[in-house]
Amino acid sequence: MVKSALGDAINDLKGAHVPLNAAPGDVLAVTRQGKRIPLHGGIGDPNGQFNAITTSFDSHSGFSEPFHGSSYVQVVTWNNSACPDAATILTYSESSNPESPFSADQTQLFSRKQWVPERFCLNDVIANTVKTKDLGAACAQAGTLTYRLHAHPRARVVGARVYVNGKLVRRVRGRRLRTVTIPRPNLPTFTVKIVTRLSTRGRVVSRRSYAGCTRTKVRHRARHSLRRSRARRRA
Repeated sequence: MVKSALGDAINDLKGAHVPLNAAPGDVLAVTRQGKRIPLHGGIGDPNGQFNAITTSFDSHSGFSEPFHGSSYVQVVTWNNSACPDAATILTYSESSNPESPFSADQTQLFSRKQWVPERFCLNDVIANTVKTKDLGAACAQAGTLTYRLHAHPRARVVGARVYVNGKLVRRVRGRRLRTVTIPRPNLPTFTVKIVTRLSTRGRVVSRRSYAGCTRTKVRHRARHSLRRSRARRRA
């Protein structure tokens, strides 16, 4: 039975023009960016191979490109250190965009049986940082924010209250106010609400939303009491 199975395997390899002394990388490969990347490995189960690769075999054309197998592989030790000594590999690479430089880089490392060293401790991260980008960081522009106070054409602004994220930060009063100024909040995102009091006993409420240095939304809502005030003066 063993001889028969071995004979069938030899005939299959010969029919697919695969030499009996071929290495895995001679018959197993993927094509990325127009280049052939040889691979190693074999069926993961039941042998539990670390570099598991699943392909199909045709007695005429040989092995197909792998369609299943190891993906993310990680090995970790500590070596009597507080910082872990870790290495990883993403066998199919990180990007699915064939034009990206990251669509084949780790596949090539896997082909050469190489690893990507991982950085966990602060000193290692700082020493190996390529670039940084703050997401949701506070605006680096110091200074103030100045707002024009809105009013009805026949009314004056006589008071204003300014809230940042619901907290009162400025209150002003006067006979004819035109603007109000507050320090720029050192927050990644915030909303400024301004409640303007008019000489006609009406008010205007406006809201402005910010993300970093960018104002994202402006809304105004007015409630005027001009007619009611005139009626009271006539009475």
